[in-house]
Amino acid sequence: MPKLTKDLLYVLKGGSWLSVSQIAASLQSFLILFLIANFAAPDVLGEYRLVISLVAIFGIFALPGMQIAIMESTPKGFTGNLLTGVLAKLRYGIIGSILALILSAYYASIGNASLSIIMIFVALAAPLLETSALYTFYLYSRKLFKSATLYSIQAKLAALVIGGVAILLFPENIVIIIVALIGTPIVINLLFTYRVNRSAVGSVDPGLISYSKHLSVMAGLLVLATYIDSIFVWHFLGATQLAVFFIAIAIPMELLRAAGMFPILAYPKFATENPSEIKRTLPKLIYKTFIITSAIVLIYILLAPFVFSFLFPQYSESVIYTQVISLILLQVPFLLIKTFFQTQKAVKILYVYGFVFPAIRILLSLALVIQFGLWGIITAILLEALLRTVFSVTVITLYKTEEPSEVSS
Repeated sequence: MPKLTKDLLYVLKGGSWLSVSQIAASLQSFLILFLIANFAAPDVLGEYRLVISLVAIFGIFALPGMQIAIMESTPKGFTGNLLTGVLAKLRYGIIGSILALILSAYYASIGNASLSIIMIFVALAAPLLETSALYTFYLYSRKLFKSATLYSIQAKLAALVIGGVAILLFPENIVIIIVALIGTPIVINLLFTYRVNRSAVGSVDPGLISYSKHLSVMAGLLVLATYIDSIFVWHFLGATQLAVFFIAIAIPMELLRAAGMFPILAYPKFATENPSEIKRTLPKLIYKTFIITSAIVLIYILLAPFVFSFLFPQYSESVIYTQVISLILLQVPFLLIKTFFQTQKAVKILYVYGFVFPAIRILLSLALVIQFGLWGIITAILLEALLRTVFSVTVITLYKTEEPSEVSS
């Protein structure tokens, strides 16, 4: 079984470095959350989550689909993609910056100086934050997992140190905290982008920007659906309830983000291997991953009350919410199905992922938060994940792949 051995070695080599990167990212996010939750007021934590959400939403215009386009295109020989991708993201990201500045002017006109200043920072940060880490996806696509991991850890460590100092010295100043936590990784990652780009020579995929636009439309709505929940909670329930919600979803969503290493690992393999073979082996891989994921969810549900009483004692209200929202992790094994369709450029199927399900989540969140508060938001998140999983299983079962020709004429 030489092919199985080769694939296993590839997963172990790439997966080990990606695991280190994801663990570092999760640890950094957790430590920042711990510091804000324990040294700042709930309103400050709520405002922090609000700003993070706004940066992500306005960053939608900076072609978030470029990461996927780079991952899919570069393994096919287009090793000069990085600079083209960076410049395109910055160019289109200006649109989000202009909209953020308009919103800043609105807040200034109604006398909310704090939010006005924050929106100015969002205007500057949104396209840069979205663009500055593109080099890591380029390195992943070149199977340079070690380099990508080491660069990423350095940026996160700098943000943790500088951001942590800002939280401890200025626990009530949201502007200083935000500038430290978001501005630091932007600067560090831009320096790393310059370094990586010096060796990113080669041809450029002529369809890179066009394909990234298609993906960005879909990815943009997904980002909007992911972060609009926080906007709804802040608007309808207030900053304190947003803090409760943020604490509740933080660990499950961080685990979900960490699980993103599986699709990242799959990209170079899925992009170059025979689709029929991939489809044949997917069910077994999904089944094994589901067993592991289910065990993780069960352990988390049992340990959550003890963990929260120790780490977040003033947020005991969040415990029941975090136990329920952790069920979203059960969708992790099925994310590989979407990865398969991305590498196949199955645009119609991807548009369903990119439009239908995010739209369902946004509409459900808006409708249910008004009636049921935080429970409404959590119900919307889980229901959308369930519907998307059912769709994934159905469509991969019905999807027809071309069998390779074995007989030459």
